[in-house]
Amino acid sequence: MSIHGTLKTMNVSDLLQFLAAGRKTGTLKIGRGSIFKQIYLENGSIVGSSSNDPKEFLGQYLLHYGKVTEDQLQSAMDIQRQSGGRLGVILSSRGFISQKEVMESLRTRTLEIIYDLFIWEEADFEFFDSDPLPDDLIRIQVDATSVIMDGIYRIDEWSRYRRVIPSDRTFFELNPGWTKSLPDSKEVREVLYHVERRMTAAEICYNMHTSLFHACAVLFDLIEKGVIKVAGEVAVVEVPDLLALKLPQSVPELLTRARAELKENNDP
Repeated sequence: MSIHGTLKTMNVSDLLQFLAAGRKTGTLKIGRGSIFKQIYLENGSIVGSSSNDPKEFLGQYLLHYGKVTEDQLQSAMDIQRQSGGRLGVILSSRGFISQKEVMESLRTRTLEIIYDLFIWEEADFEFFDSDPLPDDLIRIQVDATSVIMDGIYRIDEWSRYRRVIPSDRTFFELNPGWTKSLPDSKEVREVLYHVERRMTAAEICYNMHTSLFHACAVLFDLIEKGVIKVAGEVAVVEVPDLLALKLPQSVPELLTRARAELKENNDP
């Protein structure tokens, strides 16, 4: 049985509640633009999730929380490209991180992928109970009810943040009275570094390898404390639809097109 619709008609909280109550097994796929996420369920319990959003890749998550360095991550990714294998297994086998830390990080990342969906206002969804769960899925066991409760809390917090930080294009500046002697963490110092460079909320999120929710939580706290203030909002930049441009998708296709253009240009 396939269930489909939009988050306008059925939000993530209601979706998960419905699937948990029916003890459903299958894959809930949710897409917005070019970003797609999957939530895997077994007998109504959440057993995993995945995302094609680069910010939610395991490597980015480990970087943000200081579990690995950029050099260690790059080394592991090079090995992965050459021989395949799971990134977490490679990192632990190289001694960069323990297997326990990998499993804890996978669990937290799985939940973060789902929590982010609670602040999505528009998206399409479809549930497939005929799709088998991925063979390489590293299972976690999470009660859907607890995820829903945490997700609802995030919705409330997100509405508070949005009253102060109206969009992802909002940028900030330091208040004149702020002092560098202010007690802060490494994370706060990193945010202030990006604020001084007039980065937007989205850019800060990207550079910190974290979720937009978490970045806005730190920014909101700094605004509340009077350390920074909203300075403005950058204009919307129209990005061309690359798929509509029908660009070459492979090297042979690129060469074929290049030869055709050269022939056309050289013809009298």
